[in-house]
Amino acid sequence: MASLELFSKKSSPAELAAELKSKCLEHAVKHLGDDFWQFEFGQELAAKANMLADERDWIRQMDNYILFGETENGQKVLDEIIANARLNAEEKETLKQWREQAFPSIFEIKEVEADKIKALDALAEVDYEIYFNDLAKGQEAAKNMPPGSFVQTNILPVNNIWFFSGLQIALPQGSEPAIFQAYVAKATGRLAFRNNPEKLKRALEAQKKHYQVFVDTFGADELIVPTNRAQEKLREYYDNLAVNFSRSGGITAPQLPKDFQEAETIGIVMHAQEGQHEFRDYGKFVKIFEAGDISKKSREFIMDYLEDESTPAFIFKRMKERHPENFHKVMLETTARADKRLYPVDDFDRLMDIFKPGWRETYPAVIPLNQRFEKYYYNLGRNDLCYCGSGKKFKKCHGR
Repeated sequence: MASLELFSKKSSPAELAAELKSKCLEHAVKHLGDDFWQFEFGQELAAKANMLADERDWIRQMDNYILFGETENGQKVLDEIIANARLNAEEKETLKQWREQAFPSIFEIKEVEADKIKALDALAEVDYEIYFNDLAKGQEAAKNMPPGSFVQTNILPVNNIWFFSGLQIALPQGSEPAIFQAYVAKATGRLAFRNNPEKLKRALEAQKKHYQVFVDTFGADELIVPTNRAQEKLREYYDNLAVNFSRSGGITAPQLPKDFQEAETIGIVMHAQEGQHEFRDYGKFVKIFEAGDISKKSREFIMDYLEDESTPAFIFKRMKERHPENFHKVMLETTARADKRLYPVDDFDRLMDIFKPGWRETYPAVIPLNQRFEKYYYNLGRNDLCYCGSGKKFKKCHGR
């Protein structure tokens, strides 16, 4: 088989992948051990120390840390390795590829060959050919990955060829319900749209329709309501969504988190590209910028919004556009007094780069589901009426 040449040539992609991962592991263990245990992957492993943690857990979490982790000072682990490990130019360029393109996912096995597996990324719905960088170990692992089963793993590129990385966790055929609940239903951002521009296009089109339904329902793209009415308003919007998208069985509105009950107001805010968000005490957030309030309590409140990773940048942009002078005043006082330094409040993009890293890369909240997983979203049996409103049974319509 021609693809076996990946393993036979000197300095082959497979050899480079294996040797470079070994160097990364050696560097991380020797120089970043304390950082690893402080980061989420190490903390998760430490939490299992008195339970079932074993070598496989360590391999999985260390691979996650190398590819996706950060040092104690906030530097990406791969950038730290590029800067400080003894690597040649080719190895450094390869690590830059890993930094930008490596990712974790759940893959459905389509075909198994001697040196590779053809698989579908179950989250983004993209086909990949994934090679093993160790042929013998790969062939052994492939015995647990028959077509129709699934595997949870990381993959990374070397010279535009994809390789398995870290641990491969095999999941048997028939795991779709569990995979949907644990992964597909929770996938957002890059994980849901990676390398699939067609899916992203469909999602953006659907998101615009959701936005219009929201505006038609409430007359604006944001709503500030007393907390005890927020759930009622969400149901009103989702009922209208169901009508507009011909969902005869309705669409269940999400339940607000319990800690939202402590707030005076809830903001239900819609963005044409980024979708629907709910915010605690959003009324207070808006009033601070309306009034230019720089009292200590207001500064602390805004700082909490700034430092909350789940709060998107677009609500700050709205305040800047509505109240430019007060926005500058509030942000200058809030950031300067927080840690005695000046932030670039005159440059919105740079300011958000500091407090909302990654904010420039936005994705819709509406994520199209393929037919394989739609039935789990709508909790349909084969003989139930199809979610599309056709009046046909699911098995005779979208469930075929």
